[in-house]
Amino acid sequence: MKNLILIIILAFIGIQSHAQRGYAAVYGNDGVLGKTIITLDEAKGIKGLSCFYLSPRGTIVSFEVYSFELLVISGSDTSAFVNNNGHLTNQMLAKLNALKAPAKLIFEGIIAREEDSGETQSLTYIPIEVK
Repeated sequence: MKNLILIIILAFIGIQSHAQRGYAAVYGNDGVLGKTIITLDEAKGIKGLSCFYLSPRGTIVSFEVYSFELLVISGSDTSAFVNNNGHLTNQMLAKLNALKAPAKLIFEGIIAREEDSGETQSLTYIPIEVK
């Protein structure tokens, strides 16, 4: 079921975008998070970012997350983290495990790299509200 939802989302994105424009998605214990408002349990289950694009032939192509920044805003506490791959660091995981709702998570500065060519691409930020 999750794969079907992901395929539908990717098809919708492909219809409205240019070929090879990359997209980032947050994934966790239950697969890809396709929403911007999540529960505290879903936030604590976040594992990292995936990047992909829709090829001119209509196939989904994954490519490497080169780096990203995570901004965590909870009450008056704001924390910023930088990572050089697609997986959350131990510090990021600890911050999410200690998170209290309501909070905001912002994945920004997302850079993806094409494995074959080494070409990089800046991707759109991902804002998430934790309720």
